[in-house]
Amino acid sequence: MRDDFKNRDFSEQEQINKTGQSIETVSDETEAPAERVDMAKETPSHQDADLKSILEENRRMLHEIKDTIQNRIEYDAVKEKAFDKLYEEMRREKEASDLLDRAIKPILSDLILLYDSMKKFESSLINNQSLGSEEAKQNFEYIMDELMEILYRQEVTLIDENLLGVFNSKLQKATKTENAESNEDDFKIISIVRSGFVWRDKVLRPQEVVVKRFFNKI
Repeated sequence: MRDDFKNRDFSEQEQINKTGQSIETVSDETEAPAERVDMAKETPSHQDADLKSILEENRRMLHEIKDTIQNRIEYDAVKEKAFDKLYEEMRREKEASDLLDRAIKPILSDLILLYDSMKKFESSLINNQSLGSEEAKQNFEYIMDELMEILYRQEVTLIDENLLGVFNSKLQKATKTENAESNEDDFKIISIVRSGFVWRDKVLRPQEVVVKRFFNKI
């Protein structure tokens, strides 16, 4: 009987101990969610801060990339504009050079032909001592005519050598004056010192003349 009571008491005590352990376990398990809740409350806050920091860094990098691209675009635009201006200037210079070549080459060709004619005239003077003054004059007039033809092809004409005309300041230049006896002879041309030429209705070189001037001494 006493052993039965002892065994029963031991079994009850063991059950009580187990019950206590169960209660502690339950208590621990009951307290664990609270800790997890606290940790859960703290974790999103840290995650938000990290995410915000990452977004700020990405935004900063995007601004830097945008500025770099913008600067590059502006630099390329300036460089392209400079190259376009350079190419345009080179094109204009080439066109001007081509135009000058087309204008000068015919003149040079004509002058070479004139040189040939003058060389022939020189040879005839050297080789033919019996060449008369009249024949030499004709040959010289032929060369002058050829020169005037060259000038005419370049739209250069001779200013009219009119000794009966009156001084024209637009076409002529008075290099010397002589006294006139009356007012009617004032500014009349006496002689031509050097021929004048007009090119495309513009005075290329004025005609140099000697004119009369009347000075009333009364």
